Amino acid sequence: MEELIQTIVNKYAAILKDNLTGIYIHGSYAMGCFNPSKSDLDFLVICERMPTFNQKKRMIQFLMKLEPKAPAKGFEMSLVLKRYCMYFTYPTPYELHYSPMYRSSFKEDLEGTVLKMHGKDRDLAAHFMVVSHSGICAYGADIKKIFLEVPKEAYLNSIENDIADSKKRLEEEPVDVILNLCRVYYYKKEGVVSSKLSAGKWAVKNFPHPFDDIVSRACICYQSDAEYKFHDNEGKLFLDFMKKEGILNEKK
Repeated sequence: MEELIQTIVNKYAAILKDNLTGIYIHGSYAMGCFNPSKSDLDFLVICERMPTFNQKKRMIQFLMKLEPKAPAKGFEMSLVLKRYCMYFTYPTPYELHYSPMYRSSFKEDLEGTVLKMHGKDRDLAAHFMVVSHSGICAYGADIKKIFLEVPKEAYLNSIENDIADSKKRLEEEPVDVILNLCRVYYYKKEGVVSSKLSAGKWAVKNFPHPFDDIVSRACICYQSDAEYKFHDNEGKLFLDFMKKEGILNEKK
């Protein structure tokens, strides 16, 4: 992964030149729980000013070309202006984004998708918080000089946004749903900014039975190629437990 990251750094530095403030790795790779068969490579590109349209297009083209070398879930990249790192705004504005969700759109209409790929993203609060706590500076300015602490309320809202559709996603993405719920629980109860895996391990030690076993199996699957299987109505029981604990609202 280090070679892949350096390849991205070298290309983006060449494209953005003196406009590039830094490139910062977050997510599972930065938090020490990366599994190439199930993870993606998450990174932020921070710029002093708005890149040109041609620069944005070249950035996306390069990531798409590099995808055969990416981990299983691909790349997730957001380009944000430096001022929003130093003077935090929530939801946070971004100038460019790439992830597998938009891969087909970029393939079908690269220029049109680049033009409209900007806006505000609640997820960036969580990404900024992870960078501040355990991120990797792959290139550029020191993390502490660029990223100010994200307000707790914004971070919590950001990670709660990840669990809003838990019921809908449970059957198709059980590991992510279970561990994301644990991450919100851990933060609300202990105030710890954690990875999904470390939150899961904490939950195994602190949740009553059978919920400790449900999470334990999710942790095993997260770290391996194993597929998660619910026993009987465990999924519903786990969501009901999270509702009772005040992590999930009834409407979710």
